Parts: sequence; C-alpha cells; structure tokens
Amino acid sequence: IGTDAILFYAVYTLQEFGVSSRDALVITLMMGILKLMTTVLSSVIVDNPKVGRRKPLMVGGFICLVGNLSVAVASIFSNGAGGLIFGALTFIAGFGLSYGPLCWLILAEMFAGPYRSKALSFGSVINRLTSFAVTASYISLANVMGFTGLYLLLAAFCAAALLFSFLYIPELVGERLGSRKASTTAVDNHYQRNFADEEGMGSIVGGSVEGSIVDGNGSIVDAEQPSIGSQCEDVITGSVAESIVDAEQPRIDH
Repeated sequence: IGTDAILFYAVYTLQEFGVSSRDALVITLMMGILKLMTTVLSSVIVDNPKVGRRKPLMVGGFICLVGNLSVAVASIFSNGAGGLIFGALTFIAGFGLSYGPLCWLILAEMFAGPYRSKALSFGSVINRLTSFAVTASYISLANVMGFTGLYLLLAAFCAAALLFSFLYIPELVGERLGSRKASTTAVDNHYQRNFADEEGMGSIVGGSVEGSIVDGNGSIVDAEQPSIGSQCEDVITGSVAESIVDAEQPRIDH
C-alpha cells in the first residue's frame, strides 16, 4: 500500500511540491515518530476484549485509504504541499495503528505450531519483495503517472487490503494460539495425525473429541470401546487366572 515508498521518498516528494529540504527532513522525522507512537498504541489496545484485532485493522486501514486519497487530491494543485503533508501523516498514523504491527501478530496467531514458522517465513518474503517492488518503482511510476495517478493506485491497493481484512481476517482476541477456525479444519487434522505418529500407538491428541480419542495412527476411535492395550491386558489376565485354577486342581497320576 506504499508505506516504504512514502517514508523513503518523503523528502523527494515534499521537495517536488516546494517544501524546503530542511522542512522536508523535519516532516520525515515527524512521520517516524508518529509511526512509533501509533504502533505502541496498537500494541497496547489489541489485547483489550472490547477492541481486539479487527477494529484497529479496519480503522487503521480506512485511515490509510483517506491518507492516500488526500495526497492524490493535493497533488493536483501546484500549491498542495499542505494537503500532501496532511495526507502523508494521516497515512503513516493509520499504518502504524493497523497493518504495521498487526500483520505479524495475526499471521502468528492464525496457524498451528508446525505451520506458524512456515507462514511467517512466507509472509516475510512476500512482504519484503512487495516492499522492494514499490520502493524501486516509485520514482518511475511518479514520472509516468504523476503523483496523482500514483497515489490513486496506492489508494486502490488500500481499498483492496481493507476489503480483504473485512472479509477474511477473523477476530483472534481470546482465542487459543493456533486454534482459530481458519486453522482447525484440514490443517489441524493433518497436524494431529503427524503428532500422533511421532508419539506412537495410544497417544491421545488434543484429549477427547466428542466422546472419542485419537489413536497412534491419527484415527479417531470410540472412547467407549476398549483399546488394543486393554484387550491384550484382559487376555493376559484371563490366561493367568486359568493357570492358577489349573494349579489348584489335584493332579491325577497315572
């Protein structure tokens, strides 16, 4: 959605609209401080049950959209430096409240144990590749599309991210780590089978599941039915009892 490009090229963009280099550096510093403050605020409020993850994500995503649209509108006018500064600061505040810290938190909470590290690694790679693409193409796109077209494009990405968050990102506050609906279907079943195989025959994975347990092969069996171990124990006990009875009977000599 453009955060790296906006921060990295803030001085360049502001100077294009007549802001002095000194003022541009001060404004860039203000962006960094604002991003830090909103990130800390997000970290404090997300564990509040009344706030959760989705609300900061949605509110911050909408603020990012407003910020990019403000920059796009301000860049139409030659003296739109004021609107440009307002839009950039608004965008940074929204990003620090939402996508900046919460993308890593939500990604880590949605997946079960063996998939969490893979999901975080994959997310990190995609994040860095897209950041590189946006940063590397910023000046070229600004020259081709103008700042208005460029920030309208970034606003479209913001709108897409906001829609995706609204439709697909669950509320994770209060949920057990890795137990969200998004990861409790085929992914968790596969995880349970693998875990049961590692533990061996008779391992109980996740406790009882509606009156059933998971055996060593990862299959769900009826808890009311005797297990193989108990059946073997019954057979051995019966054999010992029979041997004792036989020993107590008098032996007939021929």
